[in-house]
Amino acid sequence: MGALFAGSVLGLKKFAATVTSQELIVITVGLLDTQDDENIRYIRHNIKSQIPAHLYDEDRIFHLRGAIDYSTMGLKHKLMMKFMHSKLSRMAEEELNAESKIILETYGKKVDYVDFNTLQPIVSIL
Repeated sequence: MGALFAGSVLGLKKFAATVTSQELIVITVGLLDTQDDENIRYIRHNIKSQIPAHLYDEDRIFHLRGAIDYSTMGLKHKLMMKFMHSKLSRMAEEELNAESKIILETYGKKVDYVDFNTLQPIVSIL
């Protein structure tokens, strides 16, 4: 079985540096629509910039949609999202990417895109 990392993308680069000859399975969870090719390219570009080329295998990268509930967020995260929303809401529509648009669409809401059926391809390779 390959190396499995559970954590944020911010920690992926450090984790990948510790993986030697193993294969790496990367699972992303976020609000972006995982059926949209542009979103997948955006996510994979970010992953590719964080891990060594020998570990990058698109067949072992999976993208899941998650959920967000502002009522359960801590103060730090609420302030971070408020700052982001404020900044993004001042931008012109054509300047916004998919990630920015989903932040604006879901701000202050409870949204759940979780679909447990999307776990099947991951389970099948483990």
